[in-house]
Amino acid sequence: MKKVLPVLLLFSVFAFKLAAQVPSHLGYLLSAPIDTAGWTFSSTVRFDGPGQDEIVLVERANEVGYVFYQQPQQIFFCDSTVVEFEVKIEGASNGGSDGFAFWVLSSKSNNYAASPGLGIPTNSTGHVFLADMFDNDNNSNNPILGSRYFNNQNYTEGSTVGQLPGNTDQLNSPITTGVWLPVRLVYTWAGGTVNNVQLTATVGGGLWTGTAFVTLASMNTYFGISASNGAANFSKLSIRNLSVKPHALPPETLIPILCTDQTPLPYVFPNGGNPVWYDDMFDNTPSVVAPTIDVTTADTNDVYVASRVITSTGICYGPRMRLRTIVHQSPLIDFDFTKAEGCGADTIDFKNLSQDADIYFWDFGDGTDTSVFETNHIFAGAGEYNVVLRGQNDFCTDSMVQKIKLENPFTVSFDISADSICQNGRVTFNNTSAVSDKNGIPTYWKWDFGTADWDTVIAKNPPTKWYYEPGSYEVKLTVTNGLPCTDSFSRIVRVDPYPSVNFTRIDTVICQGDAISFKGTVQTEGLDNLTWTFSDGTPNIANMTEFNKSFDIPGVYDVNLTAMYRICHDSTFSRKVVVRTVPNINLPKDTVLCYLGQGFEVGDAINATNPAAKYLWSTGDTGSAITIKHHGTYKATVTIDGCSGSDEITVSKDCYINIPNAFSPDGDGLNDYFFPRNMSEQSIREFKMQIYNRYGQVVFETTNAEGRGWDGRLNGVEQPFGVYVYTIEVTFTNGANESYSGNVTLLR
Repeated sequence: MKKVLPVLLLFSVFAFKLAAQVPSHLGYLLSAPIDTAGWTFSSTVRFDGPGQDEIVLVERANEVGYVFYQQPQQIFFCDSTVVEFEVKIEGASNGGSDGFAFWVLSSKSNNYAASPGLGIPTNSTGHVFLADMFDNDNNSNNPILGSRYFNNQNYTEGSTVGQLPGNTDQLNSPITTGVWLPVRLVYTWAGGTVNNVQLTATVGGGLWTGTAFVTLASMNTYFGISASNGAANFSKLSIRNLSVKPHALPPETLIPILCTDQTPLPYVFPNGGNPVWYDDMFDNTPSVVAPTIDVTTADTNDVYVASRVITSTGICYGPRMRLRTIVHQSPLIDFDFTKAEGCGADTIDFKNLSQDADIYFWDFGDGTDTSVFETNHIFAGAGEYNVVLRGQNDFCTDSMVQKIKLENPFTVSFDISADSICQNGRVTFNNTSAVSDKNGIPTYWKWDFGTADWDTVIAKNPPTKWYYEPGSYEVKLTVTNGLPCTDSFSRIVRVDPYPSVNFTRIDTVICQGDAISFKGTVQTEGLDNLTWTFSDGTPNIANMTEFNKSFDIPGVYDVNLTAMYRICHDSTFSRKVVVRTVPNINLPKDTVLCYLGQGFEVGDAINATNPAAKYLWSTGDTGSAITIKHHGTYKATVTIDGCSGSDEITVSKDCYINIPNAFSPDGDGLNDYFFPRNMSEQSIREFKMQIYNRYGQVVFETTNAEGRGWDGRLNGVEQPFGVYVYTIEVTFTNGANESYSGNVTLLR
């Protein structure tokens, strides 16, 4: 069987290391709890701390403590090795302990140097990182942090034995703070020989930092850490969380699981490493191209890979790793089918002929699917369908596609010219059914139009149908063939009522500036929009049936109401509005009037000659003019053709005398007398003035309208400073009477 849709199912990791060449153990001595497997401890060592996670190396005088790993650790070319631990010195006596040292040596030792030897193995060969905390010889060469290489030598305080070029000891204060200080040592091979290893050291998170090239005895080494106390100076020196981690290259990576008859993915190391490839563990010819795996049959395949680094001194290769890839058998997917003719659609029976699959998935190409082993399916209509069967096992997948063509479904349907029409409109129908005559029996067609008249038609293609009444009608086609099969299909025809629009208004004749009320009556079914328009140029009004509107300019105006419908045609209703002129009346300006016995005439000169003008004054007069003899406000209204205009005039009185409110009879010729002013300008027939003091006594009295007035004396005696009350009565020649009273101040 030919596979149509090969699919890559899974990816996984199948990477294995061979431990035959070199030890691969990662040395560690970590806390909570401490794993002591593979480690050797001196008799002085004990566990301490809240979680028994601290290793006490020394805590008494003349004491040497140490711990080292029993098996050698490979430091590969092109690799780096990280050493990390924490150290704490506390309870110092007389200056504290000698110090501690971390060492990487070519061989194990059974002897460890006491103070001041820091517990370092005697006759050491290899690298030592030391912290000498106490000055034993008083030569000011301690304390120090430094890196040394011993060739079958011992550490001596103050000696420069083992010092490498560029690796100077670091003088520093004693690390006797009683707190945990982190120590990190990184050994990185820089190319060439074991004499070219770069050490980066950090103590106390930056308390001391140094980088230098050091020498290792070999790339296969033993490591450990030691400490010592002197006789007169000692302290408790502890470590915790010691780890030695060689960094292996190349890094582990994702290796694809492959399936037969599938294009394999290449081996890729995403983390770099610049790897080279080998056919087996002993192949001496590396290749930079990953080998191709045979995926034609299910099998297990091994290839080997190593790191490669190109330096100025040449090329170095790391240890080889074995990578195992398993090629699994792909499923073989196959199926067949048979079809049986039915009423609604063809029923297809599917037969699964697949091998080596556990899970199956059917996609029928019509939006439906299932996950059973075998099945049948009913397709809804005629057409071509791509049926897909997919299968998978634990690792691989396969698929097959077959095209199924269906030609004889039983489908009832029709199209209509419009699903919405206006009253008295028509609809045509187009039969789109896919139905065939069967067994020599003609197909039976029945149309139901949902109306009371001419309700059904027996024909494959019906004539045009007219709808005379508004409403919603269900049109239904029912079909029966000779299998026999029966089905029906329906559509809804909506008939909107014939449009109708009208409006009323309160008046047809109005005066300019007056408002008129409009009220529209509209057929709302099927209505999309309603618009009022006016021939006076004012803005349209939309989607309102009632409103008030005024017209400011006289004239005859058209008012139109237009209804726009979804289906039916638009309809407009119009009426006219007559706007008449408001007559203009213009009375004279406001004026004044004195009581001289004569009045004056006020009238409307604009409309007085118009016989249609009718007048009404606020006095009750109905003539175009009146005579005014008294002060006040007079309003005139003129009405012409039902429209009225008004104006008014205010007449103020001008017959008055001017009465001062103070006088000073001091003989300076100014305001020496109290008397009304403007007396000579008035037509006065009678006059009387009286002045009272605060006791109500008359202090002055006169009837002479042309006299000088009061001089502030009573019977020749000057009256005191103060406020006096006056009364004045005047009769004018026109018979009008005026009375005045008030206060006047006599000033001294």
